Amino acid sequence: PLARRRQLYASFDELRPAMSRHMSDLLTHGVIAVRDGGDYGGYALRFRNQVPPGRSTRLRAAGKAWRREGRYGRLIGRPVPIGTSLETALRTDPDPVDHVKLVNSGVNSLKTFGLRTAPQFSFDELRAGIQAAHDRDLPVMVHCNGEQAVLDAVEAGCDSVEHGFFIDEDTMSRMAERRTVWVPTAVTMLAYAGALPAGSPEGDVARRTFEHQIGLIEKARRCGVTIAAGTDAGSLGVHHGPSVALEMKILAEAGLSVPEVVRCATWNGARLLGYPDLGLLRPGAAARFLAVEGAPDRLLENLAERRFIKVMGLSTGRHSPDLSRQPRDASRCRKHP
Repeated sequence: PLARRRQLYASFDELRPAMSRHMSDLLTHGVIAVRDGGDYGGYALRFRNQVPPGRSTRLRAAGKAWRREGRYGRLIGRPVPIGTSLETALRTDPDPVDHVKLVNSGVNSLKTFGLRTAPQFSFDELRAGIQAAHDRDLPVMVHCNGEQAVLDAVEAGCDSVEHGFFIDEDTMSRMAERRTVWVPTAVTMLAYAGALPAGSPEGDVARRTFEHQIGLIEKARRCGVTIAAGTDAGSLGVHHGPSVALEMKILAEAGLSVPEVVRCATWNGARLLGYPDLGLLRPGAAARFLAVEGAPDRLLENLAERRFIKVMGLSTGRHSPDLSRQPRDASRCRKHP
């Protein structure tokens, strides 16, 4: 509670060192592009504007997320002004954001397993708001849990569903058909289960919610849903950097193969963030990749332990900042495509 109050009332200057540390942690763990989901002061957007290009992990910022007055989301954004439509708010927002974040449900209950909250916006409001964002060439990410809130976001044309706990297979089928990207952030519930007192009702609900989400990811894979690795870093116990490797291990636990997991964390994520120059190994592209020692089936474990060599910018003869160890001769990698 004390940390949450500090987040709500701290100034940009107070929080800037934490943001710098988080960006450093991301790069140290091999993350070269990241997407922010909004904060009450729009501080991440302000921070992005102050980071020199090419000197850090790339940051896409949402500024302040949009929510319904009186509903969940105070920590990550602002309400649509009373008397103003969501569409109008999005068309007239002056902030130079990289994407729009909408909040269309509450958070998962840690007291009642599977509790759904009503959508924050009607379907027509969502559709008009998302179209307004798309008219400005801005992709839309939607925080939503529960069948109705997620289905509304998908049918309204959102680009990605964030979290998406407690959805059904019909919704998954529509996500696959509409090519809506799902960012399941299962690591959040695993972190809650580990941080809450053992045997507590809240810890048990978090664990059940985590296990339920793994089952949904397995079904989504069969339905052909495009999944991107995301963590909701900043939540209790979800740390910037290491949580990415943990989320990748969770995707594998849900039945995705190692190549599929890698694709979720590379090309799928790069497309979602709008970085077509990242996420693929192909002739002529800049060499931005992690060379991991060990057998392929140990890849995810080795990533979690930071047993990798970061190779970056080899086409221009430059290496990345020193990480866990110095880059080696890249010619060794060419023998093992």
